[in-house]
Order: sequence, then C-alpha cells, then structure tokens
Amino acid sequence: MPSHFRDFSLPAELVQVLDDLGFTQPTAIQSAAIPVALAGQDVKAKAPTGSGKTTAFGVPLVSLLTADLKRGQQREVQALVMCPTRELAEQVAGVLRQLARWQPNSKVLTLCGGAPVGPQLGSLEHGADIVVGTPGRLLMHLRKGSLDIKGVKTLVLDEADRMLDMGFMDDIRTVRKALPAKHQTLLFSATYVPEIEQFCQEVLRNPAEVAVAMAESPTDIEEIWLLAGRDLPVGLIQALQRWPREQAIVFCNTKAECGEVVQALRDEGYSAAAIQGDMMQRDREKVLASFAHGSLQLLIATDVAARGLDIPALPLVINYDLPRDTTAYTHRIGRTGRAGATGLAVSILPTADSRRAQVIMEERPQAPELVPMDTSIRAVRPEKPEFITLELDQGKKAKLRPGDILGALTGTAGLSGDHIGKITLFPMYSLVAVQRSQARKAEDALKTHGVKKMKVKVRPLRLP
Repeated sequence: MPSHFRDFSLPAELVQVLDDLGFTQPTAIQSAAIPVALAGQDVKAKAPTGSGKTTAFGVPLVSLLTADLKRGQQREVQALVMCPTRELAEQVAGVLRQLARWQPNSKVLTLCGGAPVGPQLGSLEHGADIVVGTPGRLLMHLRKGSLDIKGVKTLVLDEADRMLDMGFMDDIRTVRKALPAKHQTLLFSATYVPEIEQFCQEVLRNPAEVAVAMAESPTDIEEIWLLAGRDLPVGLIQALQRWPREQAIVFCNTKAECGEVVQALRDEGYSAAAIQGDMMQRDREKVLASFAHGSLQLLIATDVAARGLDIPALPLVINYDLPRDTTAYTHRIGRTGRAGATGLAVSILPTADSRRAQVIMEERPQAPELVPMDTSIRAVRPEKPEFITLELDQGKKAKLRPGDILGALTGTAGLSGDHIGKITLFPMYSLVAVQRSQARKAEDALKTHGVKKMKVKVRPLRLP
C-alpha cells in the first residue's frame, strides 16, 4: 500500500497541494482506486461515507486538468460527477476545488436542483473544467443546450445506490447518451444490490473492483434501544435528557414526521431544525451552516436528506423510529463513532419484538442494549448552545473573505479570537458564529462600523 501520495504518478504541484491540505498517507480506498483510475481503467468501488472516496476519484480527475487557457479560449468540460443530493454535490465540488488548485485558473461548477437556473446559465456561458451535479438538473441543462459534455473524458457516479433509491437511473442513462462513446467511468456505491450490479454491467467496461468494508465495530458505537411504548415524542425527550450531548442528528422516516419532531423539540426549549428535499437551497445552506457552527443543537432529517452531509465528530445519533432495512440503520449510526472516537446511537421504539426491530437485531454483530423508559425522570429545559450565528447581507460577490469579518469583530467590536467561531461565506451573504455572551456586542459593532468600510445589515440567523 502506498505510504504517501507522492508514490502515485501525480504532478509535483498536485502532490504539494495534497501536502498543504494535510493529505499525506492515502486511505485504503484511495490506495486501491487511484492507480487504476490514473491508468484510465473503469472502477467499480464499494466504499462507505467517511472512507475518503471523494479524494479517491478527485485526485485522478484533477490530474487531467490542462494548463491555463489562452485568452478567448472556451473551457471544455473534461469530467462530470453525478451525485444524489445537492449537499453531497456541494461537498464534492468543495473538495475538487481544493485539489484543483494545482492548476491555476481551473473551474469546478455545481449544477443542482433547487438552486436558481439563471446564475447556472451565466456560469455555463464561460464553461467549466469539471461539472458536479444532480441527475435531474444536469439533464435539464443538456436538453436546454446550455451544457456541452461531448469532451468529457471521465464520468463519476457517486453513491450509486442512493441514486437508485431516488429513482435517478433513467436520468443517468439519458445523460450518458450525450457523452463521448469512449469515456472512463468511476462508480462508487456503499452497497451493491442486484439492481446496482446490473447497472454496473451496463455502464462499466472491464472495471477494476475495489472495496472497503463498512466499519461496524461495536467498540466504536454504543447502541441503545429505548423502549418508549406508544409515546415516541416523550421517548425522544428522555433520550436527550438521559444521554445529553452538545449536538445530534435525529433521523425520521418521513418529511412530515421531521416537521412534527422539530416543533416538539422547540416546544421543549431545544434548538432544532430540519433539512428536507423540498426546501429552498438557501434555507438548507443556513440550517447546515448553523449546525456546523455549533449554534444548532439538533438536526432533524430523513435518510434521503442526510445522505452525503459532511458532519465530522458527531457524538450522538438518534433514530426517532427504526429505518426500513439494516443497510439504512448501519448508515445512520455510522455517522457517530468516527476517527477512533466512541459514539452513541439511541433508537426509540415502542417494543423490541416488531418485525423491523427483529430483522435489524439479528443482523447486528452485537445485540443493542434494551433500555426501558425511566418514569422518574422529569424533563428540564436544556442549556442554550454556546454560539449564536449572525447573518450578514454581504458575501463573496462583495469580495468579502473570512479574514475581513474576523478583523472587523476583533478590531472595532473588540472581541477576542476565542469569542468567534466558524465563518461561512456564500455568494450573497455570510454567516459567523459568535459566543452567545458577545453576540449583541458583535451585532451592534458590525451594524455601526461595517466590514471593510462597507455597510452591512446584521441579524441573528433565523432558521425555517
């Protein structure tokens, strides 16, 4: 197994970028997939979330980027990445942009449903080197004639099993028809059900098969099943009281259930918000950013909405109700207990003898601990998050950088660096996390003095 990225046949500039990003020793999936992908072979990869698969296909993609364009020369899309969700597409594009820094002036473009079409059309007029998108939106641009993929050398299908679940296979087939007859395909999937195996035979030519096992060690994740009877909302509150953590994801099976859970949690004083497939992109961005900032305690989501979210070091996962199959259960609880940390997964269910519970229990390497409700526990109001996220009405389009906002807060506002958390910039607005005790002071100072001699409107972030 290669001990360093320099052991691959990569441009020296790309190896330096990887070093700068802290990527030194390749993960198992990277060691297996990168050499065969660089050789131009199709790849059939089995890799769970968190295994480093984005870099496994990202390094070969960006290594193909050509030199700077000459004046007036139109960019041609060289690689196309298809993802099941907007969040995963944005996450993948972010990694690719970092890796592509080795080739100056390269361009990675995202084309996802739920985002305005106008700005996408404007960006496409200038071309792109790599396009990352969801199948439906990519197909829409192909039909409008705004996306040209006749020069694509490599197609990546990321999380193919989820795209199957979401009904995207026909869209993928249609997009493939617009690709050159000779192109490389890199297919990544966490599971390989018969339908995926059949699809692989359809789209892959003599692929190299690589696999990384799903980590299921019971020493990394403590599994508790709380027997709540018919009152699942009460069981959820008790789970949060008995096993308190700073943050958690709560999984539900339906979008309607997500809304009900959010309202129940807010009524009890918790900071909670949901992500759903039909939300506006800006609302989704704000919810996910506030969770990353630590100003949102509880993120409520379905399996589809949560797929591909990049949330490291999550201490707690709660199943408000059990998913429909063992694979989904494994994906859910696998979001905790990562990178050697011990995680906790609590599932709330009426009884342990339902068929769904029995099927999951039989397939677990170790049976979850069954815990009854404790009627002596009385709910108390939770502590508020340490941080509040402030929203500024200026972003990347106004040439703002994180350092500009940090400088304004530590300068005119007089805050120390310890008072300020994560700063996230979007094209038209920015979000900054500030310690709760300093939030009003920071808000007043920004309103009065602005940022970079620019007036800004500021308010505490409001979540849907």
